[in-house]
Amino acid sequence: TIIDWNKQAEKLLGYPFKDVKGKKVYLILDTQHEVLLINEYSSGHAELNFIHKTGALVACQTSFQTMGSGAVKFVFLIMQDVTKHKQIESGLHQAYEDLAVQIKEHNTILSLTNSALLQNLRERDNIEKNLRESEKRFRLLAENATDMIARLTPGGIYLYVSPASYALLGYHPHAMI
Repeated sequence: TIIDWNKQAEKLLGYPFKDVKGKKVYLILDTQHEVLLINEYSSGHAELNFIHKTGALVACQTSFQTMGSGAVKFVFLIMQDVTKHKQIESGLHQAYEDLAVQIKEHNTILSLTNSALLQNLRERDNIEKNLRESEKRFRLLAENATDMIARLTPGGIYLYVSPASYALLGYHPHAMI
């Protein structure tokens, strides 16, 4: 039974003292926590949910002291509203979870991008290797052919002339380039 109530309790839970005087503590204490105060604890600290006049739960860091014995017990409560703290804590936890998901998504994207880059590099290395081998085969063929082989620009400027140019035209390849 509630026998006293200060102005801060009125402000915290929305009930004027006249509305709670003589009422059972169940009116303001969330049922999942009522046993904690009514049991044989003589004193302690706990985070308890109280019920505001509007029906909203108010999370409070609560210190309590039980006095008396037998059927007559008095419980003194000192309550500090931690509802906003809990909301902020919950928001931070949600932001942390959201950030963890974003980091995981970005890591997945980075991993896929790195894999694609590595594949592109392997393909490029393979293409360059094939090009070098093709150039070796071309030079081997061009330098040993009895026919003159030349590579020219669209404007007719020689870029490459095979050694057969000397036997066929009397000009060394380097003189024609």
